[in-house]
Amino acid sequence: MYLRRIMRSTFVVLVLLLKMLRCIASDAPWIPYNGHCFLLYRNEISWSDAQLACRKDGGDLVSIRNVEDQSFVISHYRNFWIGLSAPDQGTGYVWSDGSPVNFLHWADGQPNNKNNVESCVEFIPSNWHKTGSWNDKQCEAYNRFICQIPTATWWQGPEGG
Repeated sequence: MYLRRIMRSTFVVLVLLLKMLRCIASDAPWIPYNGHCFLLYRNEISWSDAQLACRKDGGDLVSIRNVEDQSFVISHYRNFWIGLSAPDQGTGYVWSDGSPVNFLHWADGQPNNKNNVESCVEFIPSNWHKTGSWNDKQCEAYNRFICQIPTATWWQGPEGG
């Protein structure tokens, strides 16, 4: 019984270490947080090119799912693309990683789909009184971006197990 408990604890520690290695095993400065690793790219490119770059890294543009994610992002980064977009204005906004849209933090008056060409979303550090707001923007505009990769995929392998 005691040996089983030690083995289980050792396994949990190893899994956590492997998850952390996902973030630090690269030359890039990935930052671990809440089951994901995050990396800010300082070069400015379009939303779709940013999503392609993230996919090459095995991830997606960042998804901000709750107030905690929002606070984490505010503490590390400034203007950038996030993974929220409205590929079809009639069906609304979706996250690029497929996660549900349960949290929104639009700047005042947003989204406004100005000139019917704004269907991608950028994070802006402050908008008057609202810190860390979201703004819909033309997808072809250039912006920095944040990629996220799940820490678990590295040790689970391509089939998830």
